[in-house]
Amino acid sequence: MIRAAALQAVGFYREDVITAEEDELCVRLRQANWRIWRLGDEMALHQHKAIPASRTHDR
Repeated sequence: MIRAAALQAVGFYREDVITAEEDELCVRLRQANWRIWRLGDEMALHQHKAIPASRTHDR
């Protein structure tokens, strides 16, 4: 979960970032003095294999 105020403060997700979006967002949130809390439990299961960036349109 992300606070709406935190997203607004850092300008939401960047459209030019196509992989590791959350990592990039967390860097900007930390730079803006927001705290990041990591949960120990898995929140999602990804079933797709990694696809090279040049083939993301095939998904």
